[in-house]
Amino acid sequence: FIFSFLVLFSASGLAQTLKLSDQAEIRVVTCGPYQGELYSAFGHSAFRIVDTELQYDAIYNYGVFDFDQPNFYLNFAKGNLNYKLGKHAYAPFRDYYIYHNRFIHEQKLNLTYQSVERMRKYFLWTLVITILAIVLPLIGLGFAIPSFLSSFSGLGV
Repeated sequence: FIFSFLVLFSASGLAQTLKLSDQAEIRVVTCGPYQGELYSAFGHSAFRIVDTELQYDAIYNYGVFDFDQPNFYLNFAKGNLNYKLGKHAYAPFRDYYIYHNRFIHEQKLNLTYQSVERMRKYFLWTLVITILAIVLPLIGLGFAIPSFLSSFSGLGV
């Protein structure tokens, strides 16, 4: 519970302290397909925020999912995966796709500074909500499982 508030407040502080310069831009990044895995056979897209003045270069990837979820490939084929937002430095993202011999195309969006800043904050808050949606249930399980197990230990089983 306390951790959730810390994440929330640190994210809101980050949203206010990091101000992009008027040189910042958002690009749609499209990566080519890879035949080594079914989930990558159709390619991938993400958003990149670049601010050369601040040396800020991040990729916001809405295609993050849990490979260990039950019936992964069946759910993938049905379009029924629980996607999450991931944020990464751009260079390792790019290098991964280059390593797998996949093309990368970028299209710069023609946005005003205000629109770029608004989208950056939107990505940040989506990321915070994604983290909280994962962390809060885990914290709940951390309390529920010991309580559940202690109820069995008192039964004399």
